[in-house]
Order: sequence, then C-alpha cells, then structure tokens
Amino acid sequence: MVVSLSDGSFEELNPETIRIGKENVMYCRVKQGNHHARFSRKAYYQLSEYIEHDSKNDRYFITLDSQYYDLVEGLPTENGGSHVR
Repeated sequence: MVVSLSDGSFEELNPETIRIGKENVMYCRVKQGNHHARFSRKAYYQLSEYIEHDSKNDRYFITLDSQYYDLVEGLPTENGGSHVR
C-alpha cells in the first residue's frame, strides 16, 4: 500500500509503524522511519476499510498481504512532520 505525503512524495506504507494517538488520530513512520506522519481524515477513512476487530482479545488490526498488523496506541514523540493525504 502506497501513501501520498503532504510534501508531494509517495512511500510504501510500513503497517508495523501505524499508531493510534489522541482522539483516534492515526500516525505512521515515513522518510525511512525518521519522521511521523499524521493521516488526514480522507486517508484515515481509506485505511479504515482494512481495520478489523478481534472481539475475543479486544484488539484492532489490519490485514495486508495475508499478514496481520496490530494497531497499537501511542503518540509520536516529535512535533510537525508530514501528513498522509
């Protein structure tokens, strides 16, 4: 899955880097893992089509290429950065 960043560049999404921040805002790592990018509302809704809930273990995850990736809570530790459009 490729993401479009606010600086006009495109990157392959690393689903292992997706984090859920305050008020369910989603972030991922970009620029070789050096920066956090915040998902725009549009990008969030596009990604949400892949989100599943495991009610037995009360966890959310996405499945890409037959692999499961847990969506964990955690805020970025830096300010600024790119946005996923």
